[in-house]
Amino acid sequence: MDYVEQDIFYAQARTGYVELIHKRVGGKQFFGTAEVSDIFDKCIEVIRCWIEEGRLPAVDTNAGRVRDGKPVRANYTITRTAILELAERIEKGQ
Repeated sequence: MDYVEQDIFYAQARTGYVELIHKRVGGKQFFGTAEVSDIFDKCIEVIRCWIEEGRLPAVDTNAGRVRDGKPVRANYTITRTAILELAERIEKGQ
């Protein structure tokens, strides 16, 4: 995957971005990676990368699960707070 898009997106300051993300989040408190990808208008792989790099805090609800002797793929839950904090950092260009 080409991560250039992700880095450019993360590094650019975006005025009014928090307000936009706040509207997209609505009143919901917990989100999956597909929902977060819709909120930020990025592919799921970019969201997973942000989580794995620590840019977006999340809880892996499949942590420790095994199927046929192999670990089950991560299934992340992301909080509203984590989404809005990331939006603030993006808006500030941090």
